[in-house]
Amino acid sequence: MLGKLIKHEFKACSRYFLPIYVALLLVFLLNGFTVPKTSDSVISLIMIILLTSVTLLFMFINIYVTVKRFSSSVYGEEGYLTNTLPVTSNQIIASKAITILIYSFLSTIVLGLAILLLLTPNLSKINILNFSQFINDAMKVISSSEINVTLTIINFILVFIVSTVSATIFIYFSISVAHLKQCINHKYIYGFVTYFVLSAVESGVSNLILNHTVGKTPPSVATNDPVIIINAVNTFFNSTFLLSSVISLIFTILAWIAIDYMMKNKLNLE
Repeated sequence: MLGKLIKHEFKACSRYFLPIYVALLLVFLLNGFTVPKTSDSVISLIMIILLTSVTLLFMFINIYVTVKRFSSSVYGEEGYLTNTLPVTSNQIIASKAITILIYSFLSTIVLGLAILLLLTPNLSKINILNFSQFINDAMKVISSSEINVTLTIINFILVFIVSTVSATIFIYFSISVAHLKQCINHKYIYGFVTYFVLSAVESGVSNLILNHTVGKTPPSVATNDPVIIINAVNTFFNSTFLLSSVISLIFTILAWIAIDYMMKNKLNLE
């Protein structure tokens, strides 16, 4: 049943994401071909404004869909249907969180493609020899260091997953609190306050623990050797990523349990 919920949610979210994906790719491609080759400052300004606008919209859409889909389908116009389905509240939460996570991955890929489309028309201006030398030097430093590239990539992916799911569950928790009977008359205020308070508490606890374990910043290294510097920074950030992810995961689980409780015992449909 979880698979069917994810499929339905994925389809429902597609009408928000797909248009902005297409718009982003087209605008970045147009800017790549237009701005460097035009001498008309008005056209350049229009294209840059268009690029900025669609980028901001692209950044905003993920938050909007996260709020919109959970609020409307659990507590809003779709609430009666959603809450009478033969599924558990945990399955409802999971289906929506997994869908947002998938779209977050897709958004990252689309943004990368958009940047590539923006740069592609201007690749001929890049000094291939200098760029190739830079890449070779960077690879030599990395290969000489203690960095495990595979492990580093896995760390980044795990951090991406945990941070995305954590932010999503925090939003769901805030929406659930805002729809309690005591809060419903001022749900937007309660929702915003709940999210920022929860985020601040999580950040404060995380900083407090990190400061007493791995420290605030990478340890200073009295050398100009890039390999030694990279090793020190890599060790610091690996420890930081791991610990901060565990802390975020704990807060996420607690928020998830609270959402499940409110959906089962404090459900207040609009």
